[in-house]
Amino acid sequence: PKKIAIDIEKVAFLNRLWYEKKCIQNDGNNNELENKDFNFEKKINENLLLRDRKNFPFFASVSHKLDSIVNFPIAIENSIYFLNCVSMGNPHCVLIFAEDINSINLEKIATDFEISKIFLDGVNIEIINIKDKSIIDFRVWERGSKETLSCGTGACASFAVLKKLNLVNRSVPLQVNLKGGRLTVFSKKPQNLNKESIFLRGPAEMVYSGFVDV
Repeated sequence: PKKIAIDIEKVAFLNRLWYEKKCIQNDGNNNELENKDFNFEKKINENLLLRDRKNFPFFASVSHKLDSIVNFPIAIENSIYFLNCVSMGNPHCVLIFAEDINSINLEKIATDFEISKIFLDGVNIEIINIKDKSIIDFRVWERGSKETLSCGTGACASFAVLKKLNLVNRSVPLQVNLKGGRLTVFSKKPQNLNKESIFLRGPAEMVYSGFVDV
């Protein structure tokens, strides 16, 4: 989280607000909470349906000491997102969707995240569909640039997340379908290094040329 500059305490706070609205008010109990640090796990078991319970962690234990953010839920503007945060030298948040990413309002997601201010230095947002273990569809919202046709570090960040979640075929490269074309991402362990490195491969094409007076 420190490398990605994410405010974990605010994530927990937003989740608490969502919980209070959905689980306490809807339960017919509109009284104010007696204890600021009440047991989330107990209340979740009392109020949430089983299908929701599986994906909702014990937020009372969330703190700045969290060392990774993988498949981590957050409630923003009445929507639940599962964060997968990666630093590629710049901050990325990868969101995996079951529905077609072309039908998703990426600008709204980016706006919700910006309003929430959970990413202290901004973030690049990737939304992906997993076609199979070697192909994904990919859209990206780059901080400061809005939606772009391609993002090399974003493709690599998505690969890192999917590998962490064991959702890619480790023996073949991952094909990443972007609006601007296709990239290939793979990992291998270079000589004299103990850790695997991520490699990106793709075409380079001229898309624009011009002159600027300065």
